Amino acid sequence: MSKVPFCVNGAIREAWEAVKKNFFLYCGVLLVVLLLSFISGTVSSQFKENSPAIYIVLTLVIWFLSIIVKIGVLKINLLIAKGKEAGLLELFSHIELFLKFLVAGILYALMVVIGLLLLVVPGIYLALKYQFFGYLLVDKNMGPLEALKRSGEMTKGAMWDLFFLAVNIGALNLIGMVCLLVGSFVTVPIGWVATAKVYRELE
Repeated sequence: MSKVPFCVNGAIREAWEAVKKNFFLYCGVLLVVLLLSFISGTVSSQFKENSPAIYIVLTLVIWFLSIIVKIGVLKINLLIAKGKEAGLLELFSHIELFLKFLVAGILYALMVVIGLLLLVVPGIYLALKYQFFGYLLVDKNMGPLEALKRSGEMTKGAMWDLFFLAVNIGALNLIGMVCLLVGSFVTVPIGWVATAKVYRELE
């Protein structure tokens, strides 16, 4: 069943209003993400050559935490998109979804990589078609295959709109990076929330 095209500009405008109301929450979220990235870089520089065993253990711990935080970010975005309250602790409150998210993420990445190898365009198409698997895992507690399948169904008839949304979000993030990266504390959350709002329209 084809979807009624959603309004890309409308989703971004609504996301901007939501991010303004939750600015400090998203500052905290991005600081956690940046902290994990900084710790990962520090671990690599300090232990990779001198203490390989410690490096492997710490890398696995950081990798695990990074996935848990990704799940938490999706949950926060869903709550904000629904006009509900969200807190920073949501970042670490969904450990039970780790395996589901990992399996679905690997399958998604494989599809996109194979698609990119097939002259790029198929990879972009698959990336857009199945992008909502994470939201479905968090929101509906679906299994990995079920979430990917449902995302494919949801996005039928909306691919061009999803493409233009991705282009707009990419442009916003580029502007944020140009503004000495400080702008990213606004543009990145806008992209997150806009995507969550579109998910809600298509579900």
